[in-house]
Amino acid sequence: MILAVMVFVFWRFFLPGPHVATDLHHTFNQDLISQFSQPSTWGSAGAVGLGEYAVGVLWAWPIHLIFGLFGRFGFSHDFLMKIIGLPPILIMGTFSIYKLLEYLKVGKWGRLIGILVYLLNSYFILLIDGGQIGLALSYSLLPLGWLFYKRYLELKSLRELLIFLFVTLAISIFDIRIIYFLVLLIAFDFLFNLLVNRDVSFSLVASYIKLAFISGIVLLAFNGFWIFPSYFSRAPSLPATYTRTAQTSFLNFTQLKHSISLLQPHWYENVFGKIPPFRKEFLLIPILAFLAPILKRKDKRVWFWTTVAVVSVFLTKGANPPLPGVYPWLFTHIPGLSLFRDSTKFFFLITLSYSVLIAFTVDEIAKRLPKFKVLFPLLLIFYLLFLIRPVYLGKMTGTLSEPAYKNEYLGIAEQIGKDLNFGRIFWISTKAPLGYSSYLHPSVEAGRLGEERPFASATVGTYETLNHLREASYMGQLLDILGIKYLIYPYPDTRREDLDEEKVAYYHTFLGQLSGLPWVGSVTNFGTDQEPVPALETKSSQDHFFVAPATWTVLGSDSIYKELSSFPQFNLSKNAFLFLEEKPKSGENIDSLPFSKVLLYGKSELDLVANFFNQSSYVFPAKYLDFSPSNDSGSSSWPASNALRSNAGWWKREAVDTVWFRDFLQQKYGIDNSDFDYGGGWAVAEGAKSLIINHQSLTIGNVLLARVMKSNRGGEVEFYQGDTLVGKIDTKIEKPEKVKIFEYDKADFQWFEVGQLTINHKRSLALRAEPLTIKTEGDINVVNALVSVTEAELITNRNRINELIHQSRIIYWDKLSNAEKQNLFNRETSKITVSYERKAPTLYKVKVEGLKTPVSLVFSETYDPLWEIKGGSGSYPLYSLVNGFKIEKDGTYEIYFSPQKYVLPPIRWLRMKQGICGIRLRV
Repeated sequence: MILAVMVFVFWRFFLPGPHVATDLHHTFNQDLISQFSQPSTWGSAGAVGLGEYAVGVLWAWPIHLIFGLFGRFGFSHDFLMKIIGLPPILIMGTFSIYKLLEYLKVGKWGRLIGILVYLLNSYFILLIDGGQIGLALSYSLLPLGWLFYKRYLELKSLRELLIFLFVTLAISIFDIRIIYFLVLLIAFDFLFNLLVNRDVSFSLVASYIKLAFISGIVLLAFNGFWIFPSYFSRAPSLPATYTRTAQTSFLNFTQLKHSISLLQPHWYENVFGKIPPFRKEFLLIPILAFLAPILKRKDKRVWFWTTVAVVSVFLTKGANPPLPGVYPWLFTHIPGLSLFRDSTKFFFLITLSYSVLIAFTVDEIAKRLPKFKVLFPLLLIFYLLFLIRPVYLGKMTGTLSEPAYKNEYLGIAEQIGKDLNFGRIFWISTKAPLGYSSYLHPSVEAGRLGEERPFASATVGTYETLNHLREASYMGQLLDILGIKYLIYPYPDTRREDLDEEKVAYYHTFLGQLSGLPWVGSVTNFGTDQEPVPALETKSSQDHFFVAPATWTVLGSDSIYKELSSFPQFNLSKNAFLFLEEKPKSGENIDSLPFSKVLLYGKSELDLVANFFNQSSYVFPAKYLDFSPSNDSGSSSWPASNALRSNAGWWKREAVDTVWFRDFLQQKYGIDNSDFDYGGGWAVAEGAKSLIINHQSLTIGNVLLARVMKSNRGGEVEFYQGDTLVGKIDTKIEKPEKVKIFEYDKADFQWFEVGQLTINHKRSLALRAEPLTIKTEGDINVVNALVSVTEAELITNRNRINELIHQSRIIYWDKLSNAEKQNLFNRETSKITVSYERKAPTLYKVKVEGLKTPVSLVFSETYDPLWEIKGGSGSYPLYSLVNGFKIEKDGTYEIYFSPQKYVLPPIRWLRMKQGICGIRLRV
């Protein structure tokens, strides 16, 4: 019966052709075969075509290895998904929950219903339809992991321990985050035994310790291939916004009525943020589940799973009422919970606990009402099938449906696949799941790229997030240095988007605007006139490696691009730009690149002096603040905020908020600024405010420098230590320069020498440092950074600037005429040739010929200082985007990603101890 039900529900997955979804992109043969390799700490597959540090997802390497092996034998990705994708999930899921219910001594009808509840609920089906195959595989094994944990505690046998370890390892391979749920279940069980059963003996505690120790050792040893690079090189990190507490609200779609009813809030279209009306027919599920503790009120096993159900229902609803402040607090303070900014992952525990509880309910009703022991389960089967009717009625939008524009995307893949030269594919705004990608033609998403600095600073407003493609005059040159050769802008999938006339008109208008841009060449439409799937080819795109003959270190904003693009002969690919105000102590790049010139773009010599101070001298006030002034005034919900009350009213924004912050300044205050923030954020005070800063570098006797924003809406910023005024800065500009976007008044961040840190209280003279109080007056004041240095350090760095002036390395941009500016970039250069060989995603051999002077070798992968040149130094950031390397003479150079060297030792250990299919893997 189970087989018949599964075939009836999931048969569409097995139809011929690729089945794709948002989280399951089709892997074309070239990329599939390349997966049969050693784990790579750098990845550019899928939609991350500019590359990224891949250690954070490297735990899934064994799965990719298996798929790559089959790919080498000629199997396609869509065939493999039909054989080793969904079938193992359904088989393991059935076996797993069956064995758990058997262990709990549930009868056959209860086991049958428990299996169907576990595998036919809205959450699990959307995992499959959404293409989250790794999560679904972990889901299928979670009951088995719990079962063999219990059996090991009872039997203390080696067999149970080994099976538990094997299942745990498998879960960690499929999705290591789900180990967290297994640990939570074990913790619940321990506490339940301690508080309810009162059955925690010394031997039981010893078994827990033994299990935890052995499991930890095995997991660490097996996952050494990514743990070693994480420890010895750099730990993986989440994107900057992912760890913000606000993320729990941003992704907060699950209400209590959804979690208690086991109704995934996006059911069934599975479109992010699109929540349909609540379906009341799901309310019978919690009734069936919570009947179990009523019918079997003396069964402690039932009460354990009831406890798990109640806790997981509460956690799954996230930051929604009731008690909306609890989950954000847990997210911030409980180790590991930041992995679950999307609280819907806790549906894992709801489905497991509900499956067990409903199985108990069915079993007990069958015992009490023997006349209905067959009819009642059959009615429940029809009820479960009724709930998931969109699946077999063909209304799903992912793997359980036919891909949209399948023939069109395959046609694009065929055409681009014939191009044997490097060139990236730029998808507007996200890569289609059936979109083509390979190492010769990596895919880049406009949505992701729009968050990078040069694209974010070119975006006008917050409504139309991709208008930089149209508005920025230099956009074609930026895409050129990124090697973007094709732009794909498909008509929206009408199954997933509600298109009104305005949206349709916007699509066609924007497509027409893109097609008419001067840097766009040919346009080929693979769709129809009504639903086009166009491929736009750019007129120029650089290779993966190219040489920029001139290198410029710029002190100032990247708005210089706009001015440069107006010069007729200017070519961005011939000029490498390194922006000094991206990070502290970037002045060292001036020393390490003696062939570069320093452009002071709207900045002073003091601004340049500040770039030579050690990073430890910098203090960023934004680090002391929250994103909302209300939180700093202590008005947050449970638990109470610990923010200093004296800092009330201040708030912050960070570099990733560039678009939002710039729009805020424009719309509220009529001012505009596009300066960098040294990576430290902006501390904002609107009106008269006070901020206290405690930092070890604020040493009495040091000189204090501050970087603040000057505008016509500013006023004054005062700095105190104790009651002593250190100094004050006038932040008001009476007649600001105009910025022609919609015309705003220009605001500028500048460094000021505030004064000497001192204090009048004799009691404090012995102290090394004292708190600093910042007081503001005016409509808006923004403090970016403080620097506390000795007088000697300040003099030393002033002398360094004088040396640069003496060497004629500093160019004062604002003092040049328009003709002089153009002449800087019109110099003749020798013909330089670059060729390269890709040995692996982390290793390239590059040959440079024809050099007469030192140059920057540009490598158009996401900038990461861990990219190095053998026998030389690490990379430096160019264009705020990619890697640059100093090349001083002709030769062959080895460019490698340094964390990769830490992958090999644990791999060799695994080969020696276990072997991997007896096959020697290629590097």
